[in-house]
Amino acid sequence: AYCDAMKVDKNEIPQTTRVVPNLRFNRGEEGSSKQVGEHIIRRRMTSIGRFSMKSETTSNPSIPTFFLALANNNNNSSSSSKSKNSSGGITASEFESLWIQRDMHNRHPRFHSRVSKEDDRFFEQPHHPPSSSTVETNDVEFAAKTMKTKQSKNTEEKEILEVKAEIHNHAIETSHPSRIYREELRKRIEDFLTKPLDIMDKLWEVEISTGPLGSSGAIGHAKVNQIRHPKKQHQQGDDDKEEPTESILLFRAHHALADGVSLAASFLDLTDEAEEMRQDIENEIQKRKKKRKEANKELTMLQRWLK
Repeated sequence: AYCDAMKVDKNEIPQTTRVVPNLRFNRGEEGSSKQVGEHIIRRRMTSIGRFSMKSETTSNPSIPTFFLALANNNNNSSSSSKSKNSSGGITASEFESLWIQRDMHNRHPRFHSRVSKEDDRFFEQPHHPPSSSTVETNDVEFAAKTMKTKQSKNTEEKEILEVKAEIHNHAIETSHPSRIYREELRKRIEDFLTKPLDIMDKLWEVEISTGPLGSSGAIGHAKVNQIRHPKKQHQQGDDDKEEPTESILLFRAHHALADGVSLAASFLDLTDEAEEMRQDIENEIQKRKKKRKEANKELTMLQRWLK
């Protein structure tokens, strides 16, 4: 449902995209020059996205939710990493670093957006040009050139810190849902589906937790046994191996940002198996389309028979 138009050129700025300096306090002084450190990329929301925002209720918000369950092999981690993270699972800080490493802020810039407080027909995404830039309030050409300019090393480092700070607002560490098998995880998903989300602050969030492998029920018993007892010869020292753990990344996002399938497909870029799992999703979609086509064909034949 999100208008993902990122290419901004001075001669071909999409109609759904506007690059404006973040000078809301000076809106009435057109043509004046100000020292600014941030620009806002503003995109018009699609009709589907706006409908999902306007049709939701307090008790029934439009918030797709899903989770990723990761099995952690603690035995392959170094002693230094173990000292930093005794649980062996992913932390919010590691999630932020992984976001930068996989270049998610450039591959999926929509995840840095929020709904505009001034006009809820638009998404806003911060863009940070060099702090020494001086621009005119409505100088779109300059803003487009700034986006295209190759940044220096110091500017890139600053951008990384800014992106990390933004993601820090989205990633939350919490206790692992392991007290009641699957029941606690189910309740958390229900809470994520029904709890309102301040879309003018952020459009998505993720809760990260780590605990004993198989304790939450996110990974089934058969898969847990397969991980605990891989089909290989018993090696010396196997009895001294640490107990494996699992990490759960529970995501939720407003439907105005995207639907559940596209959200899951986008977040898969954080994993090493992204292409493989994306192909699995595509195969499942095609499989369901085929079933629906066959069902429609049978219905058509039945209608003809009734006539």
